[in-house]
Amino acid sequence: MQLSKEAIDEFVVIWKKEYGKSISETLATVYANKLINLFTAIYRPITNVNKINLEEDKG
Repeated sequence: MQLSKEAIDEFVVIWKKEYGKSISETLATVYANKLINLFTAIYRPITNVNKINLEEDKG
């Protein structure tokens, strides 16, 4: 997935705010893509079957 320049610039600003250090656009691109890949790997939408299972587990 190709991130826009605007998205990378926003990531740089967020990084600076959170960690107090500036990073290059190149490094920001690497980190942002890794973050997106992580979310892609762990995010699973709740399907109707999963929703029913969750409701049954609640009792």
